[in-house]
Amino acid sequence: MAAPADKQYSLQDVAKHATPGDCWMGINGQVYDFTAYLPGHPADPAVIQPWCGKDASEAYRTKTRGRPHSPYADTLLPKYRIGALTAK
Repeated sequence: MAAPADKQYSLQDVAKHATPGDCWMGINGQVYDFTAYLPGHPADPAVIQPWCGKDASEAYRTKTRGRPHSPYADTLLPKYRIGALTAK
C-alpha cells in the first residue's frame, strides 16, 4: 500500500536504515523500504545492499552498468514506497 503523499523523509532519515535487515533507499525523489524485497532481488545481494540508506537514483537508472531497470521493476516500486524524499 502506498504511503500518504505528505509523508516526508530527509536523506538523514534514509541513512538510519542502511542495513539488509532495515533497508531504505531514495529513488527519484521517493523513499522506499526494500527490507522485505532484498531476499528476492534477482541480482547478487552485494549489488543492491551498498545502496541501503542512500539516494540510489543513479544506480536505479543505470544499474551501475549503463542499463536501466526493466519496466517490470518500475511496476514493483509502488508496493515499497513509504514517502517522498525532501531536500532537508
